[in-house]
Amino acid sequence: MITAATFTGGRYVPSARFRVRQMVGALGREGVRIREFAAPLGSYPPASRALRPAWAAASLAARLPGIASSYRADVTFLQREMLSTFATLEGLTHAPRVLDVDDAIWLLRGGSFARRIAERCEAVVCGNGFLAEWFGQWNPRTHVIA
Repeated sequence: MITAATFTGGRYVPSARFRVRQMVGALGREGVRIREFAAPLGSYPPASRALRPAWAAASLAARLPGIASSYRADVTFLQREMLSTFATLEGLTHAPRVLDVDDAIWLLRGGSFARRIAERCEAVVCGNGFLAEWFGQWNPRTHVIA
């Protein structure tokens, strides 16, 4: 049995539902156990700029137990970044890491956070060839899983 620690953007995020949760049954039949660590406060900041620092601190603190648990997994699956448009605690998760991308996240903040996360991962899986072309610049082990 292979265990994957999977960090998603939240329980109600469509990409987590379509790119992670719908695969749990099929992967389980293949001997892969998925343990999801969903962002309890979501991966997108509140509209109020005044609340964003507290939200960011609370969101990152809420990720720490999952990060610790990732060291008991065989692979860590990062669905995008832990906080929208920032590279934060991703590098603290247990390697090997796989980054899953289903959106052009490098367009935000100049893309430096997306590049840093991709470079720290052993592989990147993308939702289409356009995304894979961009992430292939930063990680030669980039694949399309549509």
